Amino acid sequence: MQNKYNSETLGLMPLPYSIYKASKNDLDAVAKIEHALFGHHGYPAFFFRQAFDCWGSGFYVVKSDVEKSRADEDHLSITVEQNEVLGYLLLAPSDEGVHKKAWILSVGVSESAQGKGVGQALLKHACEQSAQYQQVFLTVDPDNIGACKLYESLGFELSHLEQNYFEAEDSRLVMVFNNH
Repeated sequence: MQNKYNSETLGLMPLPYSIYKASKNDLDAVAKIEHALFGHHGYPAFFFRQAFDCWGSGFYVVKSDVEKSRADEDHLSITVEQNEVLGYLLLAPSDEGVHKKAWILSVGVSESAQGKGVGQALLKHACEQSAQYQQVFLTVDPDNIGACKLYESLGFELSHLEQNYFEAEDSRLVMVFNNH
């Protein structure tokens, strides 16, 4: 399934892209983005292969639509190749409790495509595709103000702060999107 979003319709600098279900061919690019963004907190490359097998229906990628696109905003240029993976999102069901829940296990946008509406489009798409779940959860670093604001703007609410989420002194906000 393909869902067309573009940064112009979201009021951002033009960067045409579409959202697709991930394919095996996308997994290396996803792992590279994950590692670049999250370092030692990121999932290893083999996890994405296993996640593809387990939760492929909720594994989305954003790819560029143009053969080659150059964009300039405040004198910062980016070059995007056709079908380049610009971002990804992994949504996985949870069998916790009696209500149907899902977790966004990972979402990331390549540094060159950040601020262009790619993450917003991915999250909107995931929320639209998650109607079968009563709630969709995610975690975020409390210091990542930009991500927190983005999630809130899309309807995610703070559930709670979990101390030592990954390791000592590494807390995470747990946020929830309620499908009504």
